[in-house]
Amino acid sequence: MHVPNAARRCVIFIGDLTDRGVFRPRATGFLVAVPLDDYPLSVPYLVTAEHVVVMLAQAGRDLYCRINHRDGSAAVERLTVSHWWSHPDAEREPTDVAVAPVHLNWDVVDHDCIPMPATLETTPGPGRRAIGLGDETFAIGLFKNRAGRERNIPIVRLGSIAALPGEPIYSKWGDVSAYLVEMRSIAGLSGSPVFVNYHTNADPIALRAHSESDPRPTMPDPEEIDWFRYRFLGLIHGHFDIQNLAEDTVMDDADVATGGGINTGIGVVIPGGKVIETLYQPELHEERRQLAARFIKEKAATPDDAI
Repeated sequence: MHVPNAARRCVIFIGDLTDRGVFRPRATGFLVAVPLDDYPLSVPYLVTAEHVVVMLAQAGRDLYCRINHRDGSAAVERLTVSHWWSHPDAEREPTDVAVAPVHLNWDVVDHDCIPMPATLETTPGPGRRAIGLGDETFAIGLFKNRAGRERNIPIVRLGSIAALPGEPIYSKWGDVSAYLVEMRSIAGLSGSPVFVNYHTNADPIALRAHSESDPRPTMPDPEEIDWFRYRFLGLIHGHFDIQNLAEDTVMDDADVATGGGINTGIGVVIPGGKVIETLYQPELHEERRQLAARFIKEKAATPDDAI
């Protein structure tokens, strides 16, 4: 399976700082774009596993992310916990999704966004099939032994869907609804995006590219048909260790060094629909609506011949 190099551009690394002020990657995050109401622009958000945010906050560590720049450098930015939003029904049904709005200069950053629709297709129409067992997958994220010293260097992990969401899976985060995905290794990938190599006409989500002339999020060129082979499946929550199989428990992938077990290669993936539900909760939707209204008002006040 060929994985487009541009697919890696939605990924950034999340972590903290050492005592010497050096960025230390702990987990993965990825950028998504949510369209503004009544305006042809999208709002970018950073998405990761909620337990990554909680873990560092409970340890008294400030949260940082490292963002690649077009000139080959990278910038380390502090993330405040108050900016994070969890799933609106997280207290009743643990979901392990966290999102935060981000402000990026697309002329500078070397990243793309995954466009998020209002819903994911759950009932295929005529001539289409649902995502199913054995479908090829790939995850993109942090490999701690080669994270990159000067900028993020994410790697690709290939696999296949081993089980569809059904009976909840017990984890330290609670009972979660999730896909099981077989991968060669998943240690250190908490919050990584997972995609399906989707060969049917099922309107998959296409990755969103940016151009230097127009750095704002835009829909991809329809002629770039390869983009439409890949569908966003969800984000990685954790994995099963051999020592925990009898207990049906899941290890977090943000800090697996403390687990002491052997990775089985079975990953737990939170469905992409949970990410969409988090992004489209009423409060965030209202924020975007107000932002759209402000854009429209500012545009109406700008003369047509303005530079």
